[in-house]
Amino acid sequence: STQSTGEKEFNKTFSFCSVNMEKTRNKSHGKPNSSVPPSFSLSYWVSKALGYAILLGALAVKVPQIIKIVQAHSVEGISFVMFLLDLMGYIINFSYGFALRQPFSTYGENFFIMVQNFIVIYLMYDYTSGINNEFMFITSTLVVLLTILASDKLPHYVLRALKALSILLFIVSKIPQILQNYQSGSVGQLDLIGFVLNLGGSLARIFTTLTELKGDKLTLVSFVISTVLNGILVFQILYYGHILKA
Repeated sequence: STQSTGEKEFNKTFSFCSVNMEKTRNKSHGKPNSSVPPSFSLSYWVSKALGYAILLGALAVKVPQIIKIVQAHSVEGISFVMFLLDLMGYIINFSYGFALRQPFSTYGENFFIMVQNFIVIYLMYDYTSGINNEFMFITSTLVVLLTILASDKLPHYVLRALKALSILLFIVSKIPQILQNYQSGSVGQLDLIGFVLNLGGSLARIFTTLTELKGDKLTLVSFVISTVLNGILVFQILYYGHILKA
C-alpha cells in the first residue's frame, strides 16, 4: 500500500536525524553529544585563569626593580634603550588588543607593565641627567603614540604591521642589555624577581594565545621570542650574581 504524505515526511526527517547522529558518534569516538563548546572547555577556563593571574602579577612585575633603583639611588648596569623600546612595544601591544577588541585577559598586562616601565625611565633620568627637555619630549611622544594607536581609527592592516614591529622592538631592546651584561661581567641593578615574573608570564601567554587567539600567529611569535630573551636575562642575572658572590 502507498504511504501517506505525512508518513513520507516523517521517514525523511527520521533518516536525516539518524545520519547526523551517526556522524556525531564517529567524530566523538562513538559517544554522542560528547563535544563540548569551546567556551566551556577546560583549556578555555585554564587559559582565562592564567590570563587574570598574569594581570595580577603585572600589577607589580617591575616594582622590585623600581624599589632596587630607589634604594641604591643608582641605575648602574640598566640599559635605557631596553626600557624605552620595551615601553614602545608594550604601548603597541596594548593598543593592538584594545583596538581589535580582544579579551582583556589576553593583553591587559601590557598596560600595567607600560606604566611601570615609564616609572623606571623617569628614575633613570632623575638619577642621571635630571628631568629635562629630552624626558618631556619622550613623554609627550609616547602619550601621542598611545592616543593614536588606541583610538580605533587605524586600519587593521596597519595595526598588524605595528604588531610585527613590536616583535622587532622587543628583540632589539633585550640585545643591548644582554651584550652589556656579557661585556661587563655584571648585571648592576637589574632585579631577578622582575625578569623571572616576565619569563613566567611569557610562558603562560604562549598557552593563552594558543587557546584563545588561535589565529593570531603574530602574538604567538612575540611571546615565544619574549620567552627566549627573558630566559637569557634570567640566566645572566643568576650566573653573574653567583660569580660576584663567589
